[in-house]
This record gives sequence, C-alpha cells and structure tokens, in this order.
Amino acid sequence: MKVYGDTSSGNCLKVKWVCDHLALPYTWIAVDALKGETRTTEFLKLNGAGQYRVTYHLDPPAKNGFARHTDAATGVASWWEPFEVSWTFTYPSTPKEPGAS
Repeated sequence: MKVYGDTSSGNCLKVKWVCDHLALPYTWIAVDALKGETRTTEFLKLNGAGQYRVTYHLDPPAKNGFARHTDAATGVASWWEPFEVSWTFTYPSTPKEPGAS
C-alpha cells in the first residue's frame, strides 16, 4: 500500500501511526502540501476525478476504557452516544489556477 502524506499534517500522521501500530506494510510517500505538491497534475491523477464520500464513525472515549466522574449537580454529563458524520466532495481532474474559485 502507498500512503501519500504530509508529515506536518496530523491527519496524515494518524494514517501512518495506525499502519505502524497494526504492522501493515506500506510505503510512505512524502508530499508537501504547503509547497503545492497536492495540487499538481500528477498528484491529482492518482485518485482520478469524481465524487467521493467520506464517513467518520466516532465512539465516546469510554469505549476505549476512559472514564470520568459524571454528576448532574456539577453539570458534568455522560459521554456522547456513538455517531457518524458523512459528506460528499468533488475531486477535480486538474489543478485550479492560482486565484480561481
């Protein structure tokens, strides 16, 4: 598996850390987003243009053994219920020109 990521991005590093933790074989390919490397024609061709859907499932920390004192008198509520958030985005086929909206 190839993982393209920017080491200054916490989200990219999360993918790297999960791969490391699970001992998944992968090749890390450094990409510098601040230098515009994620907007090049070559990079944009990797996934192809189109509609993509992203879904995050969020569990409360209690699922991983974290606990906290809850007390109605002090206003500390229980952890949230698990939930998912999703959205669809369009991945462009070519980079936008600087200043284009």
